[in-house]
Amino acid sequence: MNKDLYTPIEESSHPRKEKNNKLKNKKKKLARQKNELLQKLADPRKPKTAAEKRRVAADRAALRDAAAQRLVEPAAINDDDGRLVGVARRVDTIELLYRRKQITSRQRSAADLYARYSHAVIGALPCALDVSRVRGGVGPGAPSEAQLRAAQELAAAARVLGMIDERVIYFVVVEGRTVEGCARAIFGGDGRERLAKHVGLRLRCALEVLADHWYPSARGGAVRGVRYAETDTRSAAGVVERPVVAHATATRVYGYDAGRKKES
Repeated sequence: MNKDLYTPIEESSHPRKEKNNKLKNKKKKLARQKNELLQKLADPRKPKTAAEKRRVAADRAALRDAAAQRLVEPAAINDDDGRLVGVARRVDTIELLYRRKQITSRQRSAADLYARYSHAVIGALPCALDVSRVRGGVGPGAPSEAQLRAAQELAAAARVLGMIDERVIYFVVVEGRTVEGCARAIFGGDGRERLAKHVGLRLRCALEVLADHWYPSARGGAVRGVRYAETDTRSAAGVVERPVVAHATATRVYGYDAGRKKES
Protein backbone atom coordinates (compact mmCIF):
# COMPACT_ATOMS: atom_id res chain seq x y z
CA MET A 1 0.00 0.00 0.00
CA ASN A 2 1.38 3.38 -0.99
CA LYS A 3 1.99 5.53 2.10
CA ASP A 4 2.15 8.72 0.06
CA LEU A 5 -1.59 8.60 -0.27
CA TYR A 6 -1.96 9.16 3.50
CA THR A 7 0.41 12.10 3.88
CA PRO A 8 -1.44 15.15 5.17
CA ILE A 9 -2.03 17.93 2.69
CA GLU A 10 -1.33 21.49 3.83
CA GLU A 11 -4.40 23.65 3.93
CA SER A 12 -4.30 26.43 1.44
CA SER A 13 -5.45 29.86 2.69
CA HIS A 14 -8.97 30.68 1.65
CA PRO A 15 -9.33 34.01 -0.21
CA ARG A 16 -12.42 35.01 1.80
CA LYS A 17 -10.56 34.44 5.06
CA GLU A 18 -7.67 36.58 3.91
CA LYS A 19 -10.10 39.34 2.96
CA ASN A 20 -11.73 39.25 6.41
CA ASN A 21 -8.34 39.45 8.11
CA LYS A 22 -7.41 42.46 6.02
CA LEU A 23 -10.67 44.19 6.94
CA LYS A 24 -10.10 43.51 10.64
CA ASN A 25 -6.58 44.90 10.51
CA LYS A 26 -7.81 47.96 8.65
CA LYS A 27 -10.54 48.58 11.25
CA LYS A 28 -8.02 48.28 14.08
CA LYS A 29 -5.70 50.73 12.37
CA LEU A 30 -8.52 53.23 11.82
CA ALA A 31 -9.63 52.91 15.46
CA ARG A 32 -6.06 53.50 16.65
CA GLN A 33 -5.71 56.57 14.44
CA LYS A 34 -9.05 57.88 15.69
CA ASN A 35 -7.99 57.53 19.34
CA GLU A 36 -4.71 59.31 18.65
CA LEU A 37 -6.56 62.14 16.91
CA LEU A 38 -9.01 62.51 19.80
CA GLN A 39 -6.15 62.66 22.29
CA LYS A 40 -4.47 65.38 20.24
CA LEU A 41 -7.71 67.37 20.08
CA ALA A 42 -8.29 66.98 23.82
CA ASP A 43 -4.75 68.11 24.68
CA PRO A 44 -3.26 69.89 21.64
CA ARG A 45 -0.29 71.12 23.65
CA LYS A 46 1.14 67.93 24.94
CA PRO A 47 3.82 68.72 27.52
CA LYS A 48 7.29 67.88 26.38
CA THR A 49 9.58 69.17 29.11
CA ALA A 50 9.47 68.47 32.83
CA ALA A 51 8.44 72.07 33.60
CA GLU A 52 5.42 71.84 31.31
CA LYS A 53 4.43 68.53 32.87
CA ARG A 54 4.57 70.08 36.36
CA ARG A 55 2.49 73.05 35.17
CA VAL A 56 -0.17 70.78 33.65
CA ALA A 57 -0.27 68.68 36.82
CA ALA A 58 -0.71 71.84 38.95
CA ASP A 59 -3.57 73.05 36.72
CA ARG A 60 -5.35 69.72 36.97
CA ALA A 61 -4.93 69.71 40.75
CA ALA A 62 -6.43 73.22 40.91
CA LEU A 63 -9.42 72.05 38.87
CA ARG A 64 -9.94 69.10 41.21
CA ASP A 65 -9.76 71.42 44.24
CA ALA A 66 -12.31 73.76 42.68
CA ALA A 67 -14.65 70.85 42.00
CA ALA A 68 -14.21 69.67 45.58
CA GLN A 69 -14.97 73.15 46.93
CA ARG A 70 -18.34 73.13 45.17
CA LEU A 71 -19.31 70.03 47.15
CA VAL A 72 -18.43 71.51 50.56
CA GLU A 73 -21.34 72.14 52.91
CA PRO A 74 -22.54 75.77 52.88
CA ALA A 75 -21.44 78.17 55.58
CA ALA A 76 -24.03 79.71 57.92
CA ILE A 77 -24.22 83.50 58.29
CA ASN A 78 -25.15 84.61 61.82
CA ASP A 79 -25.91 88.05 63.20
CA ASP A 80 -24.39 89.64 66.30
CA ASP A 81 -26.79 87.71 68.54
CA GLY A 82 -25.86 84.37 66.98
CA ARG A 83 -29.10 83.92 65.06
CA LEU A 84 -29.06 82.45 61.56
CA VAL A 85 -29.76 85.16 59.00
CA GLY A 86 -28.56 83.50 55.80
CA VAL A 87 -26.60 80.75 54.15
CA ALA A 88 -23.62 81.19 51.83
CA ARG A 89 -24.43 78.59 49.21
CA ARG A 90 -22.02 77.46 46.55
CA VAL A 91 -24.59 75.28 44.80
CA ASP A 92 -28.34 75.58 45.40
CA THR A 93 -29.67 72.04 45.62
CA ILE A 94 -33.24 72.99 44.70
CA GLU A 95 -32.12 74.99 41.67
CA LEU A 96 -29.81 72.16 40.62
CA LEU A 97 -32.63 69.61 40.85
CA TYR A 98 -34.88 71.89 38.82
CA ARG A 99 -32.26 72.33 36.10
CA ARG A 100 -31.88 68.57 35.91
CA LYS A 101 -35.68 68.31 35.60
CA GLN A 102 -35.90 66.14 38.72
CA ILE A 103 -38.50 68.46 40.30
CA THR A 104 -41.29 70.50 38.76
CA SER A 105 -41.90 74.23 38.87
CA ARG A 106 -44.63 73.71 41.49
CA GLN A 107 -42.17 71.90 43.74
CA ARG A 108 -39.57 74.65 43.31
CA SER A 109 -42.19 77.32 44.11
CA ALA A 110 -43.17 75.41 47.25
CA ALA A 111 -39.50 75.25 48.29
CA ASP A 112 -39.07 79.00 47.74
CA LEU A 113 -42.19 79.75 49.77
CA TYR A 114 -40.99 77.49 52.61
CA ALA A 115 -37.64 79.30 52.59
CA ARG A 116 -39.33 82.72 52.76
CA TYR A 117 -41.53 81.66 55.65
CA SER A 118 -38.55 80.17 57.51
CA HIS A 119 -36.42 83.27 57.07
CA ALA A 120 -39.34 85.42 58.24
CA VAL A 121 -39.71 83.60 61.56
CA ILE A 122 -35.97 83.30 62.31
CA GLY A 123 -35.38 85.18 65.55
CA ALA A 124 -39.09 85.74 66.21
CA LEU A 125 -39.00 84.00 69.63
CA PRO A 126 -36.49 86.41 71.22
CA CYS A 127 -38.54 89.28 69.79
CA ALA A 128 -41.73 87.89 71.34
CA LEU A 129 -40.05 87.58 74.74
CA ASP A 130 -38.57 91.07 74.41
CA VAL A 131 -35.18 89.67 75.35
CA SER A 132 -31.86 90.25 73.63
CA ARG A 133 -28.72 88.20 74.04
CA VAL A 134 -26.67 91.37 74.35
CA ARG A 135 -26.53 92.41 78.00
CA GLY A 136 -28.35 95.65 78.63
CA GLY A 137 -30.13 95.56 75.29
CA VAL A 138 -33.82 95.46 74.50
CA GLY A 139 -35.46 93.36 71.86
CA PRO A 140 -36.82 95.01 68.72
CA GLY A 141 -40.40 94.37 69.80
CA ALA A 142 -43.21 91.89 69.30
CA PRO A 143 -43.30 89.75 66.16
CA SER A 144 -44.97 91.33 63.20
CA GLU A 145 -48.10 90.11 61.48
CA ALA A 146 -46.02 88.65 58.66
CA GLN A 147 -43.95 86.64 61.15
CA LEU A 148 -47.06 85.31 62.86
CA ARG A 149 -48.58 84.30 59.54
CA ALA A 150 -45.32 82.63 58.50
CA ALA A 151 -45.25 80.72 61.78
CA GLN A 152 -48.81 79.51 61.21
CA GLU A 153 -47.97 78.37 57.67
CA LEU A 154 -44.87 76.51 58.89
CA ALA A 155 -46.87 74.82 61.64
CA ALA A 156 -49.45 73.68 59.09
CA ALA A 157 -46.67 72.44 56.80
CA ALA A 158 -45.11 70.50 59.68
CA ARG A 159 -48.42 68.73 60.32
CA VAL A 160 -48.66 67.80 56.65
CA LEU A 161 -45.04 66.66 56.22
CA GLY A 162 -44.21 64.78 59.37
CA MET A 163 -41.01 64.71 61.42
CA ILE A 164 -38.49 63.19 58.99
CA ASP A 165 -39.71 64.97 55.85
CA GLU A 166 -39.78 68.29 57.70
CA ARG A 167 -36.12 67.83 58.69
CA VAL A 168 -35.21 66.94 55.11
CA ILE A 169 -36.94 70.06 53.79
CA TYR A 170 -35.34 72.28 56.44
CA PHE A 171 -31.82 70.93 55.89
CA VAL A 172 -31.96 71.28 52.11
CA VAL A 173 -34.15 74.35 51.59
CA VAL A 174 -33.27 76.55 54.58
CA GLU A 175 -29.74 75.48 55.53
CA GLY A 176 -28.73 74.82 51.93
CA ARG A 177 -27.25 71.36 52.43
CA THR A 178 -26.75 68.85 49.68
CA VAL A 179 -28.68 65.59 49.52
CA GLU A 180 -25.59 63.70 50.70
CA GLY A 181 -25.10 66.15 53.58
CA CYS A 182 -28.73 65.77 54.57
CA ALA A 183 -28.31 61.98 54.58
CA ARG A 184 -25.26 62.30 56.84
CA ALA A 185 -27.13 64.64 59.20
CA ILE A 186 -30.19 62.38 59.53
CA PHE A 187 -28.80 58.86 59.31
CA GLY A 188 -25.16 59.49 60.25
CA GLY A 189 -22.19 57.84 58.62
CA ASP A 190 -20.65 59.03 55.40
CA GLY A 191 -23.86 59.53 53.41
CA ARG A 192 -23.73 56.36 51.38
CA GLU A 193 -25.29 56.24 47.96
CA ARG A 194 -28.25 54.14 49.08
CA LEU A 195 -29.12 56.58 51.89
CA ALA A 196 -28.61 59.56 49.58
CA LYS A 197 -31.05 58.10 47.05
CA HIS A 198 -33.56 57.51 49.85
CA VAL A 199 -33.23 61.10 51.08
CA GLY A 200 -33.54 62.41 47.52
CA LEU A 201 -36.75 60.45 47.04
CA ARG A 202 -38.17 61.75 50.33
CA LEU A 203 -37.19 65.30 49.37
CA ARG A 204 -39.08 65.12 46.08
CA CYS A 205 -42.11 63.54 47.76
CA ALA A 206 -42.10 66.19 50.51
CA LEU A 207 -41.89 68.99 47.95
CA GLU A 208 -44.85 67.47 46.10
CA VAL A 209 -46.83 67.35 49.36
CA LEU A 210 -46.01 71.02 50.03
CA ALA A 211 -46.98 71.95 46.49
CA ASP A 212 -50.34 70.20 46.87
CA HIS A 213 -50.81 71.92 50.25
CA TRP A 214 -50.02 75.47 49.14
CA TYR A 215 -50.90 75.23 45.44
CA PRO A 216 -53.81 72.78 45.23
CA SER A 217 -54.43 71.49 41.74
CA ALA A 218 -57.64 70.30 40.15
CA ARG A 219 -56.35 66.80 39.44
CA GLY A 220 -57.86 65.30 42.57
CA GLY A 221 -61.08 67.26 42.26
CA ALA A 222 -60.59 68.92 45.65
CA VAL A 223 -61.33 72.61 46.01
CA ARG A 224 -60.06 74.64 48.93
CA GLY A 225 -62.62 76.95 50.46
CA VAL A 226 -61.76 80.64 50.57
CA ARG A 227 -63.42 83.03 52.99
CA TYR A 228 -64.18 86.51 51.76
CA ALA A 229 -66.37 89.42 52.78
CA GLU A 230 -69.62 89.70 50.84
CA THR A 231 -70.37 92.96 49.08
CA ASP A 232 -73.23 94.93 50.64
CA THR A 233 -75.56 95.92 47.78
CA ARG A 234 -78.48 97.13 49.88
CA SER A 235 -79.84 100.62 49.16
CA ALA A 236 -80.51 103.16 51.88
CA ALA A 237 -82.38 106.47 51.87
CA GLY A 238 -80.24 109.56 52.10
CA VAL A 239 -80.34 113.33 51.89
CA VAL A 240 -78.74 115.05 48.93
CA GLU A 241 -77.01 118.20 50.13
CA ARG A 242 -76.91 121.26 47.95
CA PRO A 243 -73.46 122.55 47.08
CA VAL A 244 -72.23 125.55 49.05
CA VAL A 245 -69.32 127.76 48.04
CA ALA A 246 -67.98 130.44 50.38
CA HIS A 247 -65.78 133.44 49.58
CA ALA A 248 -64.19 135.36 52.43
CA THR A 249 -62.40 138.67 52.79
CA ALA A 250 -60.81 140.33 55.76
CA THR A 251 -64.15 141.79 56.89
CA ARG A 252 -66.87 139.68 55.29
CA VAL A 253 -67.75 136.12 54.30
CA TYR A 254 -69.88 135.66 51.17
CA GLY A 255 -71.78 132.40 50.80
CA TYR A 256 -73.09 131.07 47.50
CA ASP A 257 -75.83 128.51 48.01
CA ALA A 258 -77.63 126.94 45.01
CA GLY A 259 -77.43 130.01 42.84
CA ARG A 260 -78.49 132.47 45.59
CA LYS A 261 -75.94 134.88 46.99
CA LYS A 262 -76.21 135.87 50.60
CA GLU A 263 -74.01 137.65 53.05
CA SER A 264 -73.21 136.59 56.59
